[in-house]
Amino acid sequence: AMFGGFAVMSEPYDLKQIARFADFISLMTYGQYGSGMPPGPVAGYFWVEQSIRYALQFVPAHKLSMGLGFWAYRWCNQQITYSGYADIANLASATGAVPRWHAWDRSPWFEFDRDGCRNVVWYENERSLREKLKLVHQYRLHGYSAWRLGQEDQAFWGDEGVRPIGHSAPQR
Repeated sequence: AMFGGFAVMSEPYDLKQIARFADFISLMTYGQYGSGMPPGPVAGYFWVEQSIRYALQFVPAHKLSMGLGFWAYRWCNQQITYSGYADIANLASATGAVPRWHAWDRSPWFEFDRDGCRNVVWYENERSLREKLKLVHQYRLHGYSAWRLGQEDQAFWGDEGVRPIGHSAPQR
């Protein structure tokens, strides 16, 4: 099915029925690109937003948790490897690659040549994750869920407003 110009999979999950029984649902708003596809972001901003808007047709906002992917994709021809932020930052430094910002997807990426292969790397960093967090507030969602802790840009946790679910900001 199409929703807002994006292909969506409505099956095999009946979100409306699941929402009746779940405390909250973590929507996997990551993994937009993968094997057999051209290089692209872990989760482009508008793709994430359309995924949320689609799910909100079936799930109340207070039960919907937006997923954040904390990993990076590295394409070399059709081979994809997955890494964490620290590995990608080291790779960019070691290869002299210049990180770029993709304005539409609100995601960082870089490219470099190595061993006869054009490597393209898409990843999440503090800036791209904070852009997506705005959607949690805009749509008044339950919060966010993350896959996979320990792979993220540690600067993401620097703001008092960014806390894992179940943790609250210190009282003042």
